[in-house]
Amino acid sequence: MMHIVMPRAGQTMEEGVVLRWLKQEGDEVRRGEVVVEIETDKAVVELEAESAGVLRRIVVPSGQTVPVLSVLAYLGDTTEEIPSSTATNETSDAQPTEQASRSTTKEAPPAPRDKTIAISPRARKLAAERHVDVSLLSGTGAGGRITEADVEKWLARSTPPNGTRALSKAQISLGKLLQNSVQTAPHFYLSASVNVDELLRIRSAMTAEPRPTVTSWIVKAVGFALRDCPDINCRWDGERLVYNEFVNVGMAIDVDGELLVGVVTDVDKKSLEQVAEECRLLVIKAKQRKLVSHRSSLTISNLGPFGVDQFTAIINPPEIAILAAGQIVPVVQVADANGKTRTVNQMTLTLSCDHRALNGAQGAQFVKQVRIYLEAPMRWHKRGES
Repeated sequence: MMHIVMPRAGQTMEEGVVLRWLKQEGDEVRRGEVVVEIETDKAVVELEAESAGVLRRIVVPSGQTVPVLSVLAYLGDTTEEIPSSTATNETSDAQPTEQASRSTTKEAPPAPRDKTIAISPRARKLAAERHVDVSLLSGTGAGGRITEADVEKWLARSTPPNGTRALSKAQISLGKLLQNSVQTAPHFYLSASVNVDELLRIRSAMTAEPRPTVTSWIVKAVGFALRDCPDINCRWDGERLVYNEFVNVGMAIDVDGELLVGVVTDVDKKSLEQVAEECRLLVIKAKQRKLVSHRSSLTISNLGPFGVDQFTAIINPPEIAILAAGQIVPVVQVADANGKTRTVNQMTLTLSCDHRALNGAQGAQFVKQVRIYLEAPMRWHKRGES
């Protein structure tokens, strides 16, 4: 019998809301099919089934808030015995009961419900605390449901320019996570300039629309490099390195001033066109706050479209590195011993590494591999290699 549990969509996430069950008890479920929508402090997450079976029992109904890793439902064969426990706050073995109890005690009494307005419990609670008239809000959740993020955005917009601005819970959580990363992970940085002339030439020759973005090319090259350099495709587990069994690449996405990370899965096994389409859909889902929760091997932050030449990024734990990409700029180079010059299109990549997990040579080899794939994309793109 498989447990469907409340996912930990971020390192600081302690609880989530069961927003909507898309399957009911007794329904057949295919592997990879979305079973339930979960509302976290960052987004609405679509939770997929990790195996096929029948949804035998729903433990937590829609609208309830439970700690991370709490059992939400049971999925399995019709011949398997369903656990007898009926408590809605039962947790999987990975989450201690004491921790689950601590998380549930943080819930304040809910505000009186206005049944004419579709609003999540967390959004209703925040609106009551900040005296927000929810009838003034437009919901971005499923079916026009008002989410906590909608309330936070309204609060931010309603603050006078010369006053203070309240940060969203997602921004506060991310700030704490990255602060902890800077304080505990000894960062070091490796930069390399990449000639993207051939990449731009191939891209401009593509006729199918929309053409893959430069970010898509970087994601694909990073997927290849992660396959070549398994020491980078790890996560830090406090005292040890755990090798990832996947090659998933995160993509930092700015949504109204908030930083979200969409994850392209199995990048090494997909074509550039497939990766490009997933990147496009991730941006759409991020704006709708419907990103599916996946662990990533490494995150890419591309500030090139904002006119940034080069920058360093903060590692997103438990990842052990993050790649920053700057804008493409024309650079004059000396072409031969006679002093003849040429102009090339160049992009600077900077890899931030956790020195607890990586040394300089390991990081440099990874940057070298990314550079090789980006500077000679014809070697793999023309063959349709994946």
